Amino acid sequence: MARADFCNHEMTDRTPLEVIQFTSFDAVTLDGYSRKLENLRANTELTFPEGQIFFVNKVLSDPKQHLSTYIADIGNGEALRIDRYPEAISDIETTRSMRSAYPLFLSLGIPVPKIIHPEALCTGCLVVENLNIQFTFEELLDRRNRGLILAQDFDPLMKEFYRFARLLAPFESLEAFHPGQIAYVKNRAWVLIDYGNFNRPFVEKNSYPRNRRTPFSSPGNCIFGALKPEELLQIELEIEQERHLRGMLNSGRTAPPKSL
Repeated sequence: MARADFCNHEMTDRTPLEVIQFTSFDAVTLDGYSRKLENLRANTELTFPEGQIFFVNKVLSDPKQHLSTYIADIGNGEALRIDRYPEAISDIETTRSMRSAYPLFLSLGIPVPKIIHPEALCTGCLVVENLNIQFTFEELLDRRNRGLILAQDFDPLMKEFYRFARLLAPFESLEAFHPGQIAYVKNRAWVLIDYGNFNRPFVEKNSYPRNRRTPFSSPGNCIFGALKPEELLQIELEIEQERHLRGMLNSGRTAPPKSL
């Protein structure tokens, strides 16, 4: 029997190979919830407590990797982000953090995946655009460091990355920031595909070296170690220049707050 799909409101007669149903978060443990999600696969129907139903065409992330968020293709150019630890049974909910930060990142012109339904559809899930990701920044650096990409191909991508980095000038640090969160998307260049609301805005300091603090070089952040020293320096210089252009240095002004 055909049913109305909650996300795209199309009728479908597809018969799922498996049905994963969360009737009530009150009756499930974190372990039980995670085990259900580990069975996520193509042609699975997902039902959430609020009654929303999603048909999974393809799983875009590996549930066995114990990620904080699972991502699934649900058709019509849309993807479903599913929290491994929904707020109802945990103090961690990555989709809520992303939804909260989304308006600010849009206002700053930082390229992020479009949230199809900004309003809360269901606990622990979020519908976003399904991006045509070519590779992540982490994968690009790995290919370069293993000699698997020519300089003539790598250098233009880095130039585009420097332009992307300038857009992060308003921040001193970003939530759980790492090179796997930045992806090269067909027809869009570099996009921040994963982010949250726990960020530290840049505020001008009296000490000059501290003005160079960026999401790429905040204290304790060594995850961009695959960058060459000269590349990291170039990123810092690009961001510093952008901060000057925005009047964020030597003017008494600060970066925008972390929430609107």
